[in-house]
Amino acid sequence: MVPTAPLPPPVPPTAASQRDPVATFVKYTQKSVGVDMALKTVCYVFRLYGLRSPAHQQLSEPIVSSIIECRMLGNIWKHFGTARQILPAIEAGGATGYAGLALINGLSVLMRTWEQTASDAGVLQRYIIQSWSRQRLSKAYKFAKSISLTCVAVVELCRMLIHTSNNRRGGRRLGGAGEDVQPRSRNASCEGRRREDVADVPTVGCTAGSPHSHSPMVGSTPVIDDRRRQHSTCAGSDEFAFPLAAQPPSSARSSRLVAAAGSGPSAVVDEDGGDAAAAAVKRAAFVKAALIFIRAVADMVVYYQWVDSYRPPKGLEYTCGLVSGALGVYLVASDL
Repeated sequence: MVPTAPLPPPVPPTAASQRDPVATFVKYTQKSVGVDMALKTVCYVFRLYGLRSPAHQQLSEPIVSSIIECRMLGNIWKHFGTARQILPAIEAGGATGYAGLALINGLSVLMRTWEQTASDAGVLQRYIIQSWSRQRLSKAYKFAKSISLTCVAVVELCRMLIHTSNNRRGGRRLGGAGEDVQPRSRNASCEGRRREDVADVPTVGCTAGSPHSHSPMVGSTPVIDDRRRQHSTCAGSDEFAFPLAAQPPSSARSSRLVAAAGSGPSAVVDEDGGDAAAAAVKRAAFVKAALIFIRAVADMVVYYQWVDSYRPPKGLEYTCGLVSGALGVYLVASDL
């Protein structure tokens, strides 16, 4: 019988494969922001549907109005809890080491409180105090919403830039450690040539029994000059390309070289001592910041209409609203 290779061990199921869809859906519906994002997505789907013709608009308009009322009632009285998050938001922004980000983060939460207060006032105007101006409340809501979204976009953009800058700085350090191998080998070859030349070049004042007591031959003089020029070339190139002041300590260089050489081409070398899992967490945080930035920009297209001279096309407005709602659903689901 022909021997067969042993079967590989079964792959253990991951956390994603073990997740129950029904339990995940129930957990999603328990988050009010998740329900709000789902309603927002459905609302803009019907708004895009209503752009096809006046008949489609007449059919979708009552559905859109009902969804908007559901969202307003679902988000009522949230400004009290949001107001308590202003100081923690400032502290979280200050943890990055940039005072400007702390202020912008706090301003974002402050304007979100204003936005939710204006939304609650809109509910009161619709059902109780109908003497209030609905246009003024809507303009105040859009103003606060747009400023809050602008602050969110600036904060997330700064986070992405800081992440990119840290990765580039780490790449340059790792690249410097890898490039250090070539100068060392070149230095070793130059040192070997120096030792050989010391043995060949005659010295002045040698004794009679010395191996260098003979006089140099005329034909060997060019060889000695070539070797001396070779010495100066080796020393000059190393000194120009790799100054000693720019090199890290030899122990740090050797430890990084050993770590980089022993980890293999597919391994991830982190200068902070992290591993591939830490790098994956950083990448996930960067992707999340990018998605929040895109969602904020899409919402800014919708809510900057408090400016009288700004009126985007309805197709662009509703598409941006749909993108914002879909990204919101994804971000809420990814945090479960």
